[in-house]
Amino acid sequence: MMIASSLLLAALLTPTGLAPIADFGAKPDGSKCTAAFARAIGACAGAGGGRVVVPPGRWLTGAIHLKSNVELHLENGAEVVFSQDVEDYLPAVQTSYEGTECWNYSPLIYAFCCTNVAITGSGTAVLRAFEGEHADSIWGRWTRESALRRESARKLEEWAAKGVPVERRRISDEKDSCTRPHFIQFNRCRNVRLENVSIRNSPFWTIHLFLCDGAVVRDVDVVARHSNNDGIDIEMSRNVLVERCSFDQGDDTFVIKSGRDCDGWRLATPTENVEIRDCRMKRAKSFFTVGSEISGGVRNVWMHDCSVDEAVLLAYIKTNRRRGGFVEDIRMENVRGGKVDTLLGVETEVFYGTADFPEYEVRRTRIGGVSLQNVFCDEARTRVDIQGDALLPVSGVAIRNVRAGSVRIPDRLVNVTDVVEDGRPVMALRDFPISDYGAKPDGSDSSAAIARAVDAAATAGGGRVVVPPGTWKTGPIELRKGVGLHLAASSRLLFSDAPADYALPDGGFRPLLSAEDIAHVRVSGGFGILEALVDGWRSVPADRRPPLVRLRRCAGLCVESVALHNAPGKLVELADCENAIFSSVEFTANVTERDFIYIVSGPCPTVQSCSFRIGDGTWDVLDPRHRIVHPFSGK
Repeated sequence: MMIASSLLLAALLTPTGLAPIADFGAKPDGSKCTAAFARAIGACAGAGGGRVVVPPGRWLTGAIHLKSNVELHLENGAEVVFSQDVEDYLPAVQTSYEGTECWNYSPLIYAFCCTNVAITGSGTAVLRAFEGEHADSIWGRWTRESALRRESARKLEEWAAKGVPVERRRISDEKDSCTRPHFIQFNRCRNVRLENVSIRNSPFWTIHLFLCDGAVVRDVDVVARHSNNDGIDIEMSRNVLVERCSFDQGDDTFVIKSGRDCDGWRLATPTENVEIRDCRMKRAKSFFTVGSEISGGVRNVWMHDCSVDEAVLLAYIKTNRRRGGFVEDIRMENVRGGKVDTLLGVETEVFYGTADFPEYEVRRTRIGGVSLQNVFCDEARTRVDIQGDALLPVSGVAIRNVRAGSVRIPDRLVNVTDVVEDGRPVMALRDFPISDYGAKPDGSDSSAAIARAVDAAATAGGGRVVVPPGTWKTGPIELRKGVGLHLAASSRLLFSDAPADYALPDGGFRPLLSAEDIAHVRVSGGFGILEALVDGWRSVPADRRPPLVRLRRCAGLCVESVALHNAPGKLVELADCENAIFSSVEFTANVTERDFIYIVSGPCPTVQSCSFRIGDGTWDVLDPRHRIVHPFSGK
């Protein structure tokens, strides 16, 4: 019976090996064509290969599963629109979720263990993940379920760490998993081609090459502007060419990955031999990213002759102490950008809200052989920002002819060796962990230890005073020239609420954290917390209480990726600070009537991607109740 059915399907092929989906029952009338796609693909595969043709019109479908030697081709004027019914993406398939293998909802277009497989188009051919507004789609609703998605991520990480077989990692069977599928995934495929199609919207990552060997992505136009909408993720794959593509993304654009933690080590397959050329991006968080799922290693990646209108980061390498793996021979050449935040960024403690997950094993990432040449942008917040790991510094960075029309914050190079710019060696700073100077996260006072760390960094000509994970109690801290404060992920620096610790001879009080008359002050972190205890301040009149942070006459000030929680008085007080930037800062006030940033005098700071929380527990961004008070604006 099965043989007879295969012969019948093969008979529907045209003499040239074409399988128009209309010949297999598809209709462009709003009815689902899922079964017709499956029959057409089966007919081609049964005949040894062929082209499934989507004629002009709008065709609604569920998941499309490709097979070896099959090309899915959209003719000019064809539009394939995918269903919003999650049952159309079941039963679950073997796939991956953020670097961990599992069984999950099927990608909208899926190819598993295929050879010679393609998706092509002509003219105005479109693949559309959903119609209407993202917020109204099922994928938009799942995006908003952050607590459920976090629990799914924790469960997947636990399964991988404990060696649970992939076939038993049925994450889509878990109640309310909210693990969105990829739009297009080629999984364990050889000789892949994706060419001449437009892609609109995506549930999650848009194009995912997973454990593939040999792939060409050419003349593809992607617009997917929502949460986690990466453009193309190349993971544990080799021999990949991406060219003449355009992207407009809600997340990163070109992303090079190689598995997450235990799963990446288990598969032990580096991503290698990747070339990206002649591509254009309108906007995204990052234009070119390596990581953070990087555990299998990445090497020999070359991006050249590309352009970007607007991005937070032009080139970005990110990892954390649990990833392991390696990064080597990463080259970016002849790239032009418009407005960007950072041209080259390297971070080694990026956790994205998982820092409090169980730490099954620590393996640091070896990063070296990074090269940028002939890279330009019109304006940038900073040019180069490398924050290596103190126990395994970044090694080998070559920078040649890398320029920005304007730069507000100077380069930062911490825990990196062998940096050469335009043929000259560049000196980098190092970390000064407060634990090395006697601080202990046991409730004892770390004030003296922190002061010793600040002095040591200043004596060395500059560096970062690092607050490691844990809760550390302190009194007032004053930064010095060339010394920054860095709060690692899962760290909390807790300021005492004893007014006597801050008393001045004139009856006033020192601010909890301060800097005066120095340039290039940085308070940064992996979203560690600066927090003030406040009960002891209740006996002090409100107009005499000091701020959590006071900065005076500090040029090139940058406060980024930290949380500022509570204060005796104002959270931040600025006076005559030039080029001040607050980026990705979480402000939390302990009472409703609280100034977040109070400007005594001087120019206003740039405030971007910050959140503000008042005492009643509601979250907003720049809500009218949250005051950034400028001079003479009154109360």
